[in-house]
Amino acid sequence: EKMILTPTFYVFEMYKPHMDATLLTQTLEDVPQYTVKDESIDALDVSASLTKDGKVFITVCNFDMHKDVP
Repeated sequence: EKMILTPTFYVFEMYKPHMDATLLTQTLEDVPQYTVKDESIDALDVSASLTKDGKVFITVCNFDMHKDVP
């Protein structure tokens, strides 16, 4: 009750299901690029994990702060 939850806490909570899980291989195709100055990266990144109890967790991140990426 006396603890302040920071944005970092919520990011950690979002990724916690991936801990102690098995990484699943995944591939994104036709991903647009996000460019800042002279540097470009894929606008989307994905992580997929299989937990010991058989659940699959997928986390998708959109790095483009200005556009939604379908």
